[in-house]
Amino acid sequence: MIEQTSAFCCPICGKALWKEAKSLRCAMGHCYDYAKSGYVNLLMSQQGGLHGDDRPMVRARTAFLSAGHYRPLLDLMYSVLRDRLPRAPHIMDAGCGEGWYTQVIHELLCRDGYLPETVGVDISRDALAAAAKRKFGAEFAVASLFHIPLSNHWADLIVNVFAPDCMDEYFRVLSPGGYLLKVIPREDHLLELKQAVYDSVYENEISLPEHDGFSLLSNTVLRKKLCLTDNETIKNLFAMTPYGRKTSPADLAKLENLTELETTISFSVLLYQKV
Repeated sequence: MIEQTSAFCCPICGKALWKEAKSLRCAMGHCYDYAKSGYVNLLMSQQGGLHGDDRPMVRARTAFLSAGHYRPLLDLMYSVLRDRLPRAPHIMDAGCGEGWYTQVIHELLCRDGYLPETVGVDISRDALAAAAKRKFGAEFAVASLFHIPLSNHWADLIVNVFAPDCMDEYFRVLSPGGYLLKVIPREDHLLELKQAVYDSVYENEISLPEHDGFSLLSNTVLRKKLCLTDNETIKNLFAMTPYGRKTSPADLAKLENLTELETTISFSVLLYQKV
């Protein structure tokens, strides 16, 4: 028995998806089962070679973010977007990971009288299993940002925190005048953490390219010192970054006895509007 429509559309034919007991189905008969945790896999078969965050990376990020260490970033993001949205905004978190940003933005909007409909998309099944277990009313799907399973002009806001971009797809999915809120690390982000691990350290390269069809409305910088006072949190911070996958065992061993660290966190919060 059909219960209700999903925000997602069929990745094969593009038609609307309907929620049934444990699956999504379109009028053409394409069917997608929910995982036990509550997300649905809408990744096309030819995209099967894609991979995202693994389980240890997801655990590290969940523990670190849930402790509130990046809450100043989240509060800045919310202050940039809040007063620009309609009262019932459609929101997509692009590369949502384990869903912390997705959930807090959704709940802040609800607190302030908005009625958001929120979806999260990522290619990591481990990350989406964690995100779906948050149970705050959002829909989550395994999907590529280069083939987003949403209909044209569905979103009023796309949020992208450290994730890859596909601006053509963002342009298609955003409504006229819709917003893209993008967070990127700045040159000195986590500089002292990297210095604790590597013999030679380089600052991040920063690029703020113009995108056809989008106007950059604001570039707000957040830079502060983060003081960490236990080894587990320090290792979680390192493990949740791309460095965790690329670092030799010898360099990783330098973290084992590190119990205090003061490191810079530095971000640009970029707000684009579709024109």
